[in-house]
Amino acid sequence: MRVYNFGYGYCIYSVTSDNLCIQVNVPPTVLYPRDSASVNVTISGAGACNNSFIDGNVIINTYGDSSGKTDFVHVQAIVANDYYECPKDPATHDSLDNGVLAMYMNVNSQERIWDVSALASADTFATFFQGGTMVATTRLGDTLVGRYMGGNDQHNGARDIMHKVDEATRDYWVLYTTRTFMHNFEPPMDIKWYWWEMSQEIVFFKSTAPEALKPMVIKFVTVERKDPPSWWPSPPTFTSYDDTYIGVAMDIDCPWDTLGSESARNRAGYDYTNNIAWQRGFGRVDIPGGNPQYSNYYAGMAIVFGRQPGETTVPYSTYNVKNNQYLYPQKGWGWKEQELYNLASDPTIGYVQDGPPSPDSAVDRSQIFTARKINAGSDPNARASFTIIEAIAPSATKGLADLQAIIAEAQAWVAAQPLILCGDCNNSGQVELGDVVCMISFLYKNGSLSVGPPLRIDCNNSCEVELGDVVYLISYLYKNGPVPLCCGVW
Repeated sequence: MRVYNFGYGYCIYSVTSDNLCIQVNVPPTVLYPRDSASVNVTISGAGACNNSFIDGNVIINTYGDSSGKTDFVHVQAIVANDYYECPKDPATHDSLDNGVLAMYMNVNSQERIWDVSALASADTFATFFQGGTMVATTRLGDTLVGRYMGGNDQHNGARDIMHKVDEATRDYWVLYTTRTFMHNFEPPMDIKWYWWEMSQEIVFFKSTAPEALKPMVIKFVTVERKDPPSWWPSPPTFTSYDDTYIGVAMDIDCPWDTLGSESARNRAGYDYTNNIAWQRGFGRVDIPGGNPQYSNYYAGMAIVFGRQPGETTVPYSTYNVKNNQYLYPQKGWGWKEQELYNLASDPTIGYVQDGPPSPDSAVDRSQIFTARKINAGSDPNARASFTIIEAIAPSATKGLADLQAIIAEAQAWVAAQPLILCGDCNNSGQVELGDVVCMISFLYKNGSLSVGPPLRIDCNNSCEVELGDVVYLISYLYKNGPVPLCCGVW
């Protein structure tokens, strides 16, 4: 930092701090008129300052007469290996393209899916999905809603890096993240803002996959309540938790049309037979680069019978919402926290905020898809899982019928996947001593795996198979060590 003397007489200044981790010490020093001086401030991460939240002030005192003054520069820093500002770190985002859809994913802030065929024109608004996992709960009457939406969220939590699992023998990728926390607020905060950890595996099909699978993305999501990390400044002292709702807050952009007729307005609804929340959109085919097959397409979401215990195919709640109903109109598209919580926690299925077509951009819609409810209780590690399909159906004739067929393809694909247990090297259906022997044989004796991707024996979640996985598995089996957690295996 730099201090200036803008006056016509000399002044005396000093600089200190009120926190041992903020290191600066400038003794009383003369600063002459129209002069300036640099001041170096060091944020220390050593000793007691490591693995901590630093919250303090740089203190500037001026002396010399009765008009002496004290100024404060507020300083906050987190010294921890598990906290990052994600959009600035390339290890936290990735993109994929299968020739039909393009997907961009950022671990903490946003997930987007585009129609590749419409990307040729910069004027074509071709984003179909934007958004991600949502957690809605309260504490002492105050609402907490954490969600992954918007490109400007740079502070919503600690995270692990993103991993792309690409098995050459398979026709899909897996984008895999874990230890992503959804507290969504910068500390220090009241203890009511406890942490929620989100893990997800996103299946995105390659260009070699069957055509029926390409217009969809399948997400396996687990949300678990966690105590704050050791550096969190206000450790929780309560032992009971409120009802919590997890799901997806999505902006499905079925692009704004400009055709000027009421029949060309976006519509939304809920398919009760197949439990699909859908929207009908128009691809602005009247502009250069517009794709005729998207002149009347359907975008939708559905819960799939998944891979985790307790999953079902019917969501807790589903809403199709006009953006001018629950968003700040034309103002950054920011959700009103209380309204989003109300939508997530209301068990109504298929409510449509519809009415006459609107002439403005508010005709664009969002969907609130609450997959699970975690009941109130005292379990600090309560968890819930869900599997969701996001799909588009490009068709000028069938529309919703095509979307239903795509969802059915996804359900059949998930059901056909072999059950892969993390650490089960010999495919016995359980993790036991035989898996340690199998892993050693695989690593050192050219042994083979009977089923599933090799990363299913990546027990320590390093995204590679090595000796550390053997040690980790032995610790789990015989020393009460942590459970196996495999990169890219749901």
